[in-house]
Formats: sequence, structure tokens, C-alpha cells
Amino acid sequence: MRTNHVCMHVLIGDRLWMTSNGIDIDQELERKITSYEQRGQTVVLTSIAGILVGAVVIHDKVKPEARQAIKCLQSMNVKVALLTGDNRRTALAIAQEVGIPEGNICAEVLPSHKKDNVTFFQKGNIKVAMVGRQRLVSETAEEREMCLSQRRVRLASGTTKERETHLSQRRARERAWRAA
Repeated sequence: MRTNHVCMHVLIGDRLWMTSNGIDIDQELERKITSYEQRGQTVVLTSIAGILVGAVVIHDKVKPEARQAIKCLQSMNVKVALLTGDNRRTALAIAQEVGIPEGNICAEVLPSHKKDNVTFFQKGNIKVAMVGRQRLVSETAEEREMCLSQRRVRLASGTTKERETHLSQRRARERAWRAA
């Protein structure tokens, strides 16, 4: 049996990660990345041994009901914000698509810093609710519970009857929450 072990330096990440690790991104690729980001897409780059060798474009599809849900919340004087790890251009495109004002965007937030953002709002006596993936990085389950928002929200799916049942249960919980 014969084996050859080869050790290569591989990097996978966004433009900032690459440039901070000394990987050059030429102007043509820079323009393409910017174009994708302006359409709400994220570009993940790969380099091997200091040479940029690949790019993957990722796009999270916004749920069709998201814009309507945000509009409904805003009509109830609820301030809606976007807290995301995506770069600012991608965040702006998504916020524009769903109707979130530019001033309410927190972009390029590392998972480990989401807790800090939630805590900042809570210290300002703002009740915080989060929609979507809520993976807040922390060491213990207790810390994860402390950093979660006061309310978790899910966009409903299922049959009309199931949604009506969930809606009536939610309204009862909301009445109890407001009374508290």
C-alpha cells in the first residue's frame, strides 16, 4: 500500500474573508459579486493554496407571504428590522423586496453577535420577536435561552382549518401576554 499525504491551505467564505486572508479578487469578479449581491444573493468563494478557484451563488427564497406579513405588522405600528449575517448589499435587496426600511437593517452580523443585538433592543425596553432561523451561538442551553427574543414567530403553513386553529390559539396567547 502506498499513500501520499498532501496538505493544502483551503479557504471558503465571503469576499471579506478572502481579502483578509490575502486572496486577491480581480475587478471583473468583484463586479459579478456586486451584481449578485444587489439581487439579494450571497457569493461564497473558495481558494486553494492562495489561488481563487471557485464561487457559489446562494439565494434564500423569500416566502411569498413575508411582504404581506411585514406590511401588516407595520400597520400595527410594529417596527420591523432585518438582522442578518448577509452582506449589506444582499440585505438591502432582501429588505427592499419585503418592505423593510433601509434604516432598519443590521447586516453582516455574526451568529455570535446576534445575542448582543437582541440584548441591545431589549435594554431599550423594546419587545423583540424573531422570525426564521434563530441559532444564537452560546456555550450553554441557559445562555441560549437568555439571548432569545421574548417572542418567536413562524409564518403559518398547512390547511386553512389548521391555520384558523393556530390563529385562534395565538390570539388567546397574545391577549394573555398583553394583560401581563
